[in-house]
Amino acid sequence: MTAKSARLHSRPPSSAPTLGVLYKNHGFKYHKDTKNWLLVTDKKTGVKGWASKRLFSVKMCMN
Repeated sequence: MTAKSARLHSRPPSSAPTLGVLYKNHGFKYHKDTKNWLLVTDKKTGVKGWASKRLFSVKMCMN
């Protein structure tokens, strides 16, 4: 996650109701994604919702 926090929405887009806020230090579980959105669960609060993909980065490790 590149931002300090991300709003979790009930569905894309950002005008959808906000269910909660995912903070960077909470950690999250990834479920699935669309072109611009990720469905994640906040590991600390258990809130599951859609977050904008632009707030996340993908890091790959190859051995």
